[in-house]
This record gives sequence, C-alpha cells and structure tokens, in this order.
Amino acid sequence: MARPDPTQVARYGYDPRSRRYRDRGSGQYVAGRDVRAAVDAVIDAQSASMRQLAQRLVNGEIALADWQVQSAALLKSLHVAMGLAANGGLAATSASDLGYLANKIKEQYKYLNRFAQEIRSGVQKLDGTLISRAEMYTQAGRGIYENVVGRAAEDAGATEERSVLGPADHCSSCVSQAAKGWQPINSLIPIGQRKCLANCRCTMEQR
Repeated sequence: MARPDPTQVARYGYDPRSRRYRDRGSGQYVAGRDVRAAVDAVIDAQSASMRQLAQRLVNGEIALADWQVQSAALLKSLHVAMGLAANGGLAATSASDLGYLANKIKEQYKYLNRFAQEIRSGVQKLDGTLISRAEMYTQAGRGIYENVVGRAAEDAGATEERSVLGPADHCSSCVSQAAKGWQPINSLIPIGQRKCLANCRCTMEQR
C-alpha cells in the first residue's frame, strides 16, 4: 500500500475541543464526510492487500502459517491506524484507548485463528469464499473507527448519538437505526454489528 504524503499529513491538525480535524493553513474544519472518505480509502486499500494475500494462499503460493502471520500483521496495523485516526493522533490517545484497541486486536487474532483452523481442516474451501471472508476482516475497520470516535465523544461529555446512512445500499437495520434520530449515547446498534456486518458504510454522530 502506498505511504501517505507527508506534506498532506502535516497540513492537518486535530482540535481536541471540537474533536475535529482542521486545515493548519486556513484554520477551516475538515468536513466529517471528507475524514470518513479518507478512512474508507485506507480500509479499501488494506482490503485489497488482504485479498491479494488470500489469493496467494488459494493459488498455493504461500503456506497457511505464513498467510496467518501476514494477515495478523495487516489487521494489527489497520486497527491501530483506525484508532489513532479516530482519536486525533497518538498524542490524543490515552492508555485506556490503547487498551481498548489491544483488546479488539486480540479478538481479531482469535477470529483469524479459527479461520485458519477451518482452512486446515477443509471446512473452509480454498476458493473465492475464502477471499471474500478474508476481506471482511479489514472491512471491519470501519466499526473500530466509529466505535473509537464514539468513545472519545462520550469521554468529552456527549450524551446523544444518531446513525447517518452512508453512500451505499442499506440493510434494514441501518434504515431503522437512522430513522430513530438522536438517541441516548450507546443505545443504537453499533456500526459493524448490524445485518450488513462489516459491509456497513454508515456513520455515527454524537453531541
């Protein structure tokens, strides 16, 4: 995956009071949809890498053990990136936040280990279903990002949340959650746990 342009990364800063990114030059806030678009771009790029890795396994170009190790490393880097982006960078990320991310990464390792066991036993076939299943692990990064954003908002005093439909086809769960409007924080079904699972492109807002 291509490395981010340092000049573009340095262009933006994080305002902890508003919990938003802003252009250091103009002082203008970055629209939430633009931040989420950048997050989606990172996730989609990592998903492509995960698909390529799974394809190599299906093709017999890589051993199962190597696939698992490389997949685990990819998932770890993605989850850390999502957590830091949601919190506004490492300086704004607390020990509690890092602990939360560590637990989420451990969960992914458990799922990945089960995945590998099913491949080894033959329950999971070496075909296109394996590639699609592998990709869902990286697509789940959206849920991590949205959950960390919500944690930060709650820590800052937010008491309400609402679900906003994303630019995609929507499952019935997402439609029903968005229709509820503003609700007490942590009362809506989290992104990634709805019927569309890791494919969810919706966002959460807090106030």
